[in-house]
Amino acid sequence: MIILSKGGVASNIQKMYLFKILGGVVFFGSVMMMFIESRGLSLSDIFYIHIAYVISMALFEAPTGYFADVYGRKKSLIVGSVVQLLSIVLFAVAESFWLFLVVEVLMGMALAFYSGAISALVYESLDADNRVSEYQKIWGKMQFYNFIVMALTAMIGSVVADCYGLVYAIYINIPSVVLMFLVALSLEEPPSVKVMAKKGYAKEFATNIVETFRLSKALQLIVFYSAIVYIFNQSIYPAYQNYYDLIGVNLIWFGFIHAALQIVAGVSSFYAYRIEKALGKRTLALMLPFMVALSYLLMGSFIGVWSFVFIFFQQFVRGVKLVVVSDYINQLVGSEQRATILSMESMLSKILIAPMLLLWGVSLAFISLTETLLLFGGIGILVWIILWIFIEKLAQKDVQSK
Repeated sequence: MIILSKGGVASNIQKMYLFKILGGVVFFGSVMMMFIESRGLSLSDIFYIHIAYVISMALFEAPTGYFADVYGRKKSLIVGSVVQLLSIVLFAVAESFWLFLVVEVLMGMALAFYSGAISALVYESLDADNRVSEYQKIWGKMQFYNFIVMALTAMIGSVVADCYGLVYAIYINIPSVVLMFLVALSLEEPPSVKVMAKKGYAKEFATNIVETFRLSKALQLIVFYSAIVYIFNQSIYPAYQNYYDLIGVNLIWFGFIHAALQIVAGVSSFYAYRIEKALGKRTLALMLPFMVALSYLLMGSFIGVWSFVFIFFQQFVRGVKLVVVSDYINQLVGSEQRATILSMESMLSKILIAPMLLLWGVSLAFISLTETLLLFGGIGILVWIILWIFIEKLAQKDVQSK
């Protein structure tokens, strides 16, 4: 492939477009939970093993971010693609709770290796080419293409699952992961990234990270806010396919609904910088958590084949948040810490979502899915009110300081 030939740091951008596109190839995305249930696990079990996934990501976020900062973004992406390939192979043959648990741990580890390294490599490659001002727009486009491919492959995956069996929607993911590995091999490390492995560096590096967070109130606020929005917006994901079944959607259409969700997220990420410019940071910050809470309440209150449209609110939030939070953090930290800080932002989100998933699992063991949605929707509104008061107080202090 011509795109995989050496072309210097400038060629990284095109290669990362391809890497993100291949990363969006998830044929089993729309039937994953149904496949796990077909192997004997309950919906509560699915939430419990998903905890292993997010805890795995949380535990590996800082080490893999450190790995990317010390040994390079390229090596981090190479290792991530190898671990991802192993997880998919094991996923296809898993038949017990414990093996599915191992699969979730490996999937979490793979995404942790990708987490901070991908956006850091894109940002620094643009910086090396004097195009850093284009980061938010280009990163938004990459997210858009990633979501669109997720949408297309989800539709294909549900048809394959319905016609040939659920497991085949997993097997057909293998070639795309192999190609991700090849793309990662072809990347050039940005000049701002230096191999920094030396005796005593880890301790010094950790001290610098702590100091960065301590001195930057803006960074603290962004990381905390991002985590709150994430746990409410993403904790519902394992219940999506059961919700489709509840509202009367046939299996073959799961992929098409999943595709619609990815398109909404993709378009939102594509236009995130325009949305932020039109609304302003404060209005956008207040709107995102409210939309998530409202979607829960609507999903629990109105049950019909069309009710999946309420999930569109969550996907809008997902797409916008991915772009704007990443851009804010990139502006606040230096290249020597960027991948680690981005990974730590993601790590905090994963740590906080684990107890939320546990609450989902326990709740579903005692009450229905619709009642659980109403319960968490109410909690979400309460959290939104608290965030609103907090953000307004910060805005008033900012005005007074000026």
